[in-house]
Amino acid sequence: MRKTNQIRFSLFVYFLTLYIVTIQGIQSGDNVFHYERTQNILKTHSFSMPEGRYDFNKQPWLRSWMEEGKDGRIYLILPDGLSIASIPFSFLGNFIEKTGNYDEYRNKINEAWENNQPERMIYYLNKLPSSFFSVVMNSFLLALTIIVFFKFCYLLTNSPKKAFVSSILLGNATILWVYSSNFWTQPIVTFCMFSAFYFLFRFNREDNIKYLLLAGFFAGYSYISRYASILSLPFFVFYLICSGWKERKSIVKNLAIFSIPLFIILFIQMYWNFYRFGSPLHLGVNKLPFLRKCFIPYSTGMLFSLSRSIFVFSPPLILGLLGIKKFIKEHKLEFISITVISLSFIIFYSFFGFGISLIGSAWGPRYLVPITPFLLLPVCLFIDEIRWNKILTYSILSLGFFIQFAAGFQPLQREAIDKYYGEINLSNIPFLKTEIIPQAKMLFKGGFHLWMFDSIPKLIIGLILLGISLYSLLYCIYKVKKVGEEQAIDFTMD
Repeated sequence: MRKTNQIRFSLFVYFLTLYIVTIQGIQSGDNVFHYERTQNILKTHSFSMPEGRYDFNKQPWLRSWMEEGKDGRIYLILPDGLSIASIPFSFLGNFIEKTGNYDEYRNKINEAWENNQPERMIYYLNKLPSSFFSVVMNSFLLALTIIVFFKFCYLLTNSPKKAFVSSILLGNATILWVYSSNFWTQPIVTFCMFSAFYFLFRFNREDNIKYLLLAGFFAGYSYISRYASILSLPFFVFYLICSGWKERKSIVKNLAIFSIPLFIILFIQMYWNFYRFGSPLHLGVNKLPFLRKCFIPYSTGMLFSLSRSIFVFSPPLILGLLGIKKFIKEHKLEFISITVISLSFIIFYSFFGFGISLIGSAWGPRYLVPITPFLLLPVCLFIDEIRWNKILTYSILSLGFFIQFAAGFQPLQREAIDKYYGEINLSNIPFLKTEIIPQAKMLFKGGFHLWMFDSIPKLIIGLILLGISLYSLLYCIYKVKKVGEEQAIDFTMD
């Protein structure tokens, strides 16, 4: 693993700088709510929403997102994990914000809020450094996710080239790139869930207790970032029991160690529920839509429709399917685990009407972002030097890059879809309609929108970041070739 340290570092720098350059900022109401809660934590040391900002009498729709606590304060019912993790990044943004004059933007934000102009409010909100650096956290976490994915692939194949190509497929040709540019919860959940599984895999190989503790921590933190991620917990336990049974390890002891950080986080969450609402089990999510009887059409839509198919918006997952046969042969337990985790998410979100409909600011199946690295993992065993494999791999990489490019260099805009297709009824599933075409048309008509074009100083910073990104990628390619050659020499000598 030490031979790949420089590869992993340069790969991380490449994705981090690329993701930062393509940040689109806060894009929807729940992004705004997470941001305002984070700001309130920093300014008043309270996890409630800003006092006087929200009024249920004037805005009754807010009750779908917030609830009044027993202390009279209003609390966001979305999990706190994203806001907590973004504190250091938001702190840096606030520090930079204090060095300049942003009062004009704040006044326009407040004016737009009072006049019920959400798009205008979000436009000026994204001009603030505090907003920008909050989103940088998601870019940072998804860049880390790529590195975890690289290490996982390297352990499975012992090939830096296969791990590198697999990582490029994940980071540049799947919807992870697009979701690195906003302030949704999917990036942090993706990082935590996949890291938990990775550390369980490492423990299975190396029998080091620290991997169990890390796995338990990330499994717990994924829950307090998005409650639905608890779906993965039974299958993590399943993997731990089966791997321990196979290797004749102490299953009870391992489960206890894994549970320590997990139960600590769950206890803190239950205490927080009691503090806010008077019950350790009260999360507030009972107001959210659930169990709409539409399992078959929505599950089919997330898999096969042009509007939301995970394979349409993340083409490399097709290559993951092609690597399954070899993956089952060499890593049967891991295959069973990633399959049941992925199916649990698909089945769960198939009961949500909004899981497939064309909601503005969503790119592909947003709720399936966390299972993307799981589904792609077998691709590392598909990549080889066979000519047709290489042609297919790089063709799908190019296609996936183009699809993410269409959304990564401009905000996701609902009006583009409406103008292209006409007004869409969100209660219907448009199997044959997709955002990719109107988004691409807008882009190629000059619709580029990057923060670096706002001013000359930002342009200079953006160009420097692009230069660092390109250099890191080229250096990474060089090191991959060099390490591969060294491994070939060592193999020949042996």
